[in-house]
Amino acid sequence: MYYDALVEAGKIKDILIKKQIEKVPTFRVGKNGSILLSKALLVDQLGFKEGGEFRVVKRRDSIIPKKNGVVHML
Repeated sequence: MYYDALVEAGKIKDILIKKQIEKVPTFRVGKNGSILLSKALLVDQLGFKEGGEFRVVKRRDSIIPKKNGVVHML
């Protein structure tokens, strides 16, 4: 958990093995600035639920979707 918190805070870079890098999906920004994220990513992997709300946090050159109501203490 400490490692994940450091990665999330941008203090250290995440270590990905080659298999993980190949599985990371990429997305494109549409004409209207919208980004479509797959169910497999949001629901199956990250645990978001249909109709759930989240906010987007900007960290350096990244954006991070965070579930509303979840507070991480560092």
